[in-house]
Amino acid sequence: MDVICELIGAVIEKLAGGMLLETPLPGSVRGVQKAWEQNSGNLEVVLVLGVILIMAGLIGVQACLSWKRQRRSRVPEKMNDPEKLFIGLLDQLELSEADKQLLREMTDGARLRHPASCLLSPAMLDWSRQLWREEVGSGKVTQDKFSRIDEISVALYDHKPAKTGRKPEA
Repeated sequence: MDVICELIGAVIEKLAGGMLLETPLPGSVRGVQKAWEQNSGNLEVVLVLGVILIMAGLIGVQACLSWKRQRRSRVPEKMNDPEKLFIGLLDQLELSEADKQLLREMTDGARLRHPASCLLSPAMLDWSRQLWREEVGSGKVTQDKFSRIDEISVALYDHKPAKTGRKPEA
């Protein structure tokens, strides 16, 4: 450290045109050098503690930023995938695999942007079923599939769907 102070002092002397400062100014290099020489033991401890605190702060900031980045990258995967949401809802409803497959077929055929929307209410399920019939064609959707969706509606909502094809009020 003494070597660094001497080098800084030599640079200041050359910049000042070789004039020596007789009295050390409080904020000058000579003032710092003088304080260092007088309290070299205390200053070393303060400097070491300062460096440790700065390093701990940098590590803490890095850990916070890393945690925030990981959290931000995980959330959109779960929330922005309508298909995963729909499959998760079907799993929670405890339906048979055939019923789950029928509902997937219905939502795919109806080309719903958010397939889980058909499970919001009995009216939405009925509307999705009617939309499916219109999109695919009434000849390709059998009456057996239609009645099975009616049974699913009764099982889920205890509600027999109406026979209208208009979009429900949300």
